Amino acid sequence: NLCGDTQQIGKDARTDITEGKRTLAMVYALRHLGKDDADELVDILRAHTSDQGCLDRALELVRKSGALDYCEQFAHETCARAKQALATTNLVDDAVGTLYSMADVFVDRNA
Repeated sequence: NLCGDTQQIGKDARTDITEGKRTLAMVYALRHLGKDDADELVDILRAHTSDQGCLDRALELVRKSGALDYCEQFAHETCARAKQALATTNLVDDAVGTLYSMADVFVDRNA
């Protein structure tokens, strides 16, 4: 989660940028940004920086690419497919309910 609340997610939301991780959002951004912006984002990821200006710029580029919207949509679609799969299992209702709730929490940390 690149822009979540640190208290809610349990870590600094930009740690993945500092660590240079190629998350779904980063891969999407790199594929959908223009060459100059993509190169800049790669440079920031490779730098493993904790500089707030660089982290802000990386997040700006990710937002510009549409990656955050894409990831949110992907998470909701994946959650819906998981719930459909759960509906066909032989698990007891309490277990299914717990797994449904967990899926909701993973997609929306406010759930």
